[in-house]
Amino acid sequence: MPVSPATGYSYFRSNVGQVTNTGFEFIVGGVPLQRGDFSWDVSVNFGKNKNTLDELTEDLETFTFSTTNSGILNVRATVGGGYGDIYGTVWQETDDGRKVTDATGRPQASVKKEILGNYQPDWVGGMANTFKYKNLSLNLLIDARIGGQIYSGTDASLQRSGVGEITENRESRIVDAVVNTSGDPDNPTWEPNTVEITGAEYHIALAGIAETHVYDQTNIRLREVSMMYALPKSLFSNFFIEDITVGLVGRNLFFLYKEMDNFDPESSMSTSNFSQGVLWYNLPTVRSIGFNLNVRF
Repeated sequence: MPVSPATGYSYFRSNVGQVTNTGFEFIVGGVPLQRGDFSWDVSVNFGKNKNTLDELTEDLETFTFSTTNSGILNVRATVGGGYGDIYGTVWQETDDGRKVTDATGRPQASVKKEILGNYQPDWVGGMANTFKYKNLSLNLLIDARIGGQIYSGTDASLQRSGVGEITENRESRIVDAVVNTSGDPDNPTWEPNTVEITGAEYHIALAGIAETHVYDQTNIRLREVSMMYALPKSLFSNFFIEDITVGLVGRNLFFLYKEMDNFDPESSMSTSNFSQGVLWYNLPTVRSIGFNLNVRF
């Protein structure tokens, strides 16, 4: 919170608001199949949470977590809204839904920021499976994150620079839209746009409209696979070792489904609450494969 410079400080830390959370979580498991030396254990979990910002101190209505350098998008909490709402510019439209260009024929961004989503998922879940046959076990963990949005500043920059896949069509064009020929935003006169622009002008203009690079974070991934083998106890029955298990473990192996093409949908600028919902030049997430040795005495 800001504080008077006369104190010698610029800010002080304070609880700035009240948030109400409502939701539920459950987990259910069982053994669907068991025959002789073979068994299959499974558990499924599901969680859903919705939060609402009830109030802020000092009669504030909005608390901003992060914003882009260009100011076209910010992530905030607004009284009556959700924690982590994403607000940004959209392609300006007329009251009857026609897209608008400026006098130079380029896509026109809205003056006012509109809500484009929230970085929190609608729900999360997962399924863990364990298949056992004698001393051998196979574990599979599948994670699901459904809903939630993210703004990719990386994709916007790639489009603006002309190096993104979206810029492959570089032909000049006349944008199918209308332009306000009166010049008065309060009393517009809409006429069809007739100005031709280059492909570069088109993509640079679109990159400056926040909604064009807001993506759904929905994804389902194979989070972990492990194959473990318990060595026969007869091999070390004369020692003080109870059991030894060896195996291979792979984590974050691949996506079964995801909405976002270029990046891991769970990427973000950092792990801080102030940096969620936006990503800038994130390094690719990695899969790992390792060897596991477990010795119990």
